Amino acid sequence: DLIPHVLLSLIATNFRSILQVKILEKHNLSDKEIGDKLFKTSKNSDYRAKKIRELTINYTQEELYNILIDLADIDKLSKTTNIDLLQEIELFIIKNTE
Repeated sequence: DLIPHVLLSLIATNFRSILQVKILEKHNLSDKEIGDKLFKTSKNSDYRAKKIRELTINYTQEELYNILIDLADIDKLSKTTNIDLLQEIELFIIKNTE
């Protein structure tokens, strides 16, 4: 089924963006500067950077790295075994929203 794979990809993309913004905000860049660096093709790149920046306070950089590693592990398992991907995504969400 394609939907769980798309869902996993969207989750990973969002967490990757949060990590990128978290790293760039250490350089005291404005939302516009971050948006220009990360989301060049987006019309509202500074707004997108601002909204993602609001999420960065919820995670440390190390937590974000670990989340991305977990997502990569789930992706690898989904491609090499017969795991229930939707169930793994649900477990990931539960683990990371406690």
